[in-house]
Amino acid sequence: MRSLSLFIFGMVFLCQDVLAQQSHHLYTGQTIWDITDITQDEVNVGLWSLIVAKELDPDLDVAHYLYRLDDKAEEIKRMLAGRSRDMDKFLAIRTFIYEPGSWNDFSPFQYDLEDPLGEITQSRFLSTYLDSKLGNCITMPLFMAALMERVDPELEFHAVLVPLHMFLRFYDRQSGDVWNVETTNGANPARNSWYIEQAGIQQESIDSGLYLRDLAHKEFIAELIGTIARYHRFNENYELALSYAELMVELNPKSAVGIVQKAAILSSIEYEITKHVQAIGGAFTEEEWNKVQEYRKTSSQYIQKAFAMGWQPESPEQREAYLEEIERERNTRSN
Repeated sequence: MRSLSLFIFGMVFLCQDVLAQQSHHLYTGQTIWDITDITQDEVNVGLWSLIVAKELDPDLDVAHYLYRLDDKAEEIKRMLAGRSRDMDKFLAIRTFIYEPGSWNDFSPFQYDLEDPLGEITQSRFLSTYLDSKLGNCITMPLFMAALMERVDPELEFHAVLVPLHMFLRFYDRQSGDVWNVETTNGANPARNSWYIEQAGIQQESIDSGLYLRDLAHKEFIAELIGTIARYHRFNENYELALSYAELMVELNPKSAVGIVQKAAILSSIEYEITKHVQAIGGAFTEEEWNKVQEYRKTSSQYIQKAFAMGWQPESPEQREAYLEEIERERNTRSN
């Protein structure tokens, strides 16, 4: 009887654990602001990336896209045919995404050469990538990560940042190997030294944790929130943009995008106050002047913090070099 009781207790505990893991995948009406209430281990990248997208697209059916992710993960598990090594799982996911076959209706996912920098806001969302199969350096690592966590929740992967770019880092438990996975190039491996050379990364930005560092999952989501902050800033919704930028920095204190966005938004708010005073031909009230001074000071402090971490503003040469590489790839595909 004691053995039976222990068995039942163990099964109940196991079921509770499985349900807890499954609940991390479920959408129950969360908003992005709820992410601060959960632990790193509870962050499901696929789920929370869709919650980010819903901030700009209230009609987005999160449950629908979660079902599609789960369905794709089940297909990958069938492709594995019982194989259990981490490398087998990674290669099956890679095949599913990049190789034409019945698993993807003979239409693999590809890099969007028409919008390689993700300048169209909607193109930065996982839902758009799932619909179009055309991605960028945000959605492509995001999609692979969302599949990895569904194929095996214990697979260890992290998003990694370099200037103007994001890739994945995959940890193989059996071999002990660590792989940089370049998702915009067929999920092929790439060395740290290659990224350093290509992006001109300075050592201080590596030492500070700005670039080439494994991001925790909340930090991963923080970088996705940058799209929302950027959108509202460009549409002059500065107070709303600032709230998203502040959330970014709360989730990832080393986020260059979050820090620089805060600086830019505060500068924009200061400019709007100044412009308003000049437009009415008046003088600053004491309250307005204090606000202007505070915004200028805080904006400068954030920019200086970013510079101290090794951040540098994007140069025309960097953008041109990146676009030239895209043009070479476009020509390769057309031939």
